[in-house]
Amino acid sequence: MIGKVDFLPFLSNKPTKIFVQGSSMSPYLQTGDAVFVIKTRSEEIEEGDLIVFKRENETYVHRAIIKGKDKFYEVGDNQILGSWVDLNFPLGKVVSIERKEGTFFDVNSKEDKKLAKRMVTLQKLRRKKASVRNGAKIRIVRLSLNYIFSAIEFLLKLRVFSIRGQ
Repeated sequence: MIGKVDFLPFLSNKPTKIFVQGSSMSPYLQTGDAVFVIKTRSEEIEEGDLIVFKRENETYVHRAIIKGKDKFYEVGDNQILGSWVDLNFPLGKVVSIERKEGTFFDVNSKEDKKLAKRMVTLQKLRRKKASVRNGAKIRIVRLSLNYIFSAIEFLLKLRVFSIRGQ
């Protein structure tokens, strides 16, 4: 989360430094980290991008997991479920990050793109797991799929932590 200030309509192609608060993107982003945000258009958004958007008078930075024609599904890396966001509202895209300890990196690096792809896979698995939990009729199939999804989620999380350096 970023807070209640609505700066999205004022973004430009020049990166704006915004400080992050909260744990919804942990371990990738943590309170005190700064993100550099530029104005973006819907056709520029790809799965895995960190998107800044407004929902219920709060401004958030979350990952785009699924992109539809006129909306995208967002979820924080540390969350199980997200929500659909309309692409017709002002949006920002994170282009770089400055950690609170001073390290700086570009989110378009090869390593970061791999991490984003893994997080998208993890979040899609979480969505499947939730739908299996809520919609399956056969108990054995549901339990088996939940165990498989949990194992894959655990392995992906280990990889995310190793890339982050924790």
